Amino acid sequence: MTLDARTVLITGASSGLGLEYVRQLVSLDKAPEIVIATCRCPETAVELQSLAKFNPNVKILKLNVEDDEDLEVAFQVSVY
Repeated sequence: MTLDARTVLITGASSGLGLEYVRQLVSLDKAPEIVIATCRCPETAVELQSLAKFNPNVKILKLNVEDDEDLEVAFQVSVY
């Protein structure tokens, strides 16, 4: 399977489906250049931190979708 995307943003990436999306994306033959994996508490997302350690295209970003400030930061990061 291939995905023609340079950047992918995933919410809820610390566990469950979000974490599995990150795993699947980084395992693709043609993985996205950047996978922005967001979660509310990156410091406690052990499995996600491990994935990012071994996959330099994974960038972890703190994001609570109900927090306007977090949304603004996520937008600024994803645009550049």
